[in-house]
This record gives sequence, structure tokens and C-alpha cells, in this order.
Amino acid sequence: MMGLLILIYIAVQSRIAYGFRVRITQTAISYFESKALGERIMQAEKRLTDTIESFPDEFALFDMDDNLVLCNSRYS
Repeated sequence: MMGLLILIYIAVQSRIAYGFRVRITQTAISYFESKALGERIMQAEKRLTDTIESFPDEFALFDMDDNLVLCNSRYS
């Protein structure tokens, strides 16, 4: 009977350890994917800002509530 309880305990502990390992791996993958995505977003924002600043005329972008979202230095 004691051997059966030990086997059940080992099985439960193995299942819990496997779950922790999977979650830790998923968290690490998500972290690095989000970091790479953040870098891509920063590069895209930089390219957009450079493009808007290169316009020869004034440029402004407003949202649907007429709030200023983005403008170049000539507009401001």
C-alpha cells in the first residue's frame, strides 16, 4: 500500500513539474517575442517620424475626436 502511495505521489509531482516547465518556457518565448516586436514598433515609429518631418509642407494627423495625434515641426 505504501509503494502505491509513493507511485501516486511521484506521478502527481511529475505532472506538476511538467506543467511548471511548460509555463516557464511559454513565458520566456513570449518575453523574447514581445521584446522583438517592441523593437520593430520603435523602428517603424522612427521611420514614420522621419518621413513626416521630410514633408515640405505642414502636416498634421488628427484622430476621430479631433485630437492632434502627430505633426511635423513646420505645423507646430
